[in-house]
Amino acid sequence: MVKLPTEAITFENYEQVYDYYDEFRPNPILSKIGHIGLAGFFWPRVEFAPGVQEFIAEQTTLGNLMVLIANHSRYVDHMVLDAAYQKTPTLRPLVGNTSILAKIPYFEHPVTRYLTELGDGIPVAREKDVSPEWQQMAGFSVGRVALRMIETTVKRMHKGINMSGFPEGARNTTSDWQKLMKLEAGFAKIACKAWRENIETSVLPIGIAYKSETKRDARCPVVYFGEPNTGPFVKPNEVRDEMQVSLQEAVNRAYEHHQ
Repeated sequence: MVKLPTEAITFENYEQVYDYYDEFRPNPILSKIGHIGLAGFFWPRVEFAPGVQEFIAEQTTLGNLMVLIANHSRYVDHMVLDAAYQKTPTLRPLVGNTSILAKIPYFEHPVTRYLTELGDGIPVAREKDVSPEWQQMAGFSVGRVALRMIETTVKRMHKGINMSGFPEGARNTTSDWQKLMKLEAGFAKIACKAWRENIETSVLPIGIAYKSETKRDARCPVVYFGEPNTGPFVKPNEVRDEMQVSLQEAVNRAYEHHQ
């Protein structure tokens, strides 16, 4: 496996970073223990749109892949999803077989980096994470880093690994968690590249609903699996626009189930 030249993940060494994450996989035993622990702490109520549970079961049986996208309103959202996968027999094939797109700050401290890697995280470069010095550097482009990240995700998909992420690009800190922010197109670019490379892939929207901001309610949200987009699409913006509607619908249904 390629070794990182430094513990830091910077825009200077991003090629080596993604060479590393092309091959990286977490320790399966420790990862399994982590998933079981999350399932013991979080108790999400999992709901499915009509026919979606059967769709997921069929896709996993056939070995087809999914790009799972969810709304993002609390820090624990990714843990809630892991617990939902572990607790639900239909979703259990996703455990230990799904990489998550995570912002670079999660990789900057040894502890958070270890935990993120244990969850099979892949670092994502966001415009807001780029310092002014990097923005002024000749030839530097966040888009170029993002394209290299997409290559890494699709290389993993060729190995049979699903992808997941929060395409709002940041946690929703507004007063209305139910209203989805505008989606970024990264997940759609991943799906389109997978389709172009003949990977059987669907995009699955997941709505997460919390009743309130209390710690107790953070442990017991509703997780609703909505209608999938089975593609294939050529233009990422078309996928993003369709999933903006589908993910909002999933969020709405999740909140309805929470009432």
